[in-house]
Amino acid sequence: MGCMLMQMYIGEEPFVFQSGNSTLEEEQSQFKDIIYTLQTTVPEELLEQSKRGGKCHLDLTFLEYFEQEEEQGIRKKMRQQEDLQLFLLLDLMFTVDPSNRPSFFEVKDHEFFGKT
Repeated sequence: MGCMLMQMYIGEEPFVFQSGNSTLEEEQSQFKDIIYTLQTTVPEELLEQSKRGGKCHLDLTFLEYFEQEEEQGIRKKMRQQEDLQLFLLLDLMFTVDPSNRPSFFEVKDHEFFGKT
C-alpha cells in the first residue's frame, strides 16, 4: 500500500531495478534502490533470520558500507510542506521490520486520511 501511495504521488514506481541479467540480480538492484531511497538499514536480527531461514539469496555486503545521508529518506521527494502527513505515513509504512509497521487500522486512522 505504501508503494501504491508513493507511486500516485511521484507518478512512477518508487523502487525499480537498475540492472540485472537474472531475477536475482534484478532483485539485488531493487533492494539496493529501496535501501538508498528510504535511507534506512536492515536490523541485524532480520538479517540473521533471513540467513538462517535460507530465504534470502541477496548479497547484503553493501549494507556494511551503507551510510545514511543527512536528508531523511523519501522526504526528499516531498514537493511542499503541506504533504508532510503523507510522508509521515509513508515513513511508517516503509518500516523495514514488519513487526514495527502500522496495522491496517493504524494506517486508516492516520492524520493523513483525516477523520474516516
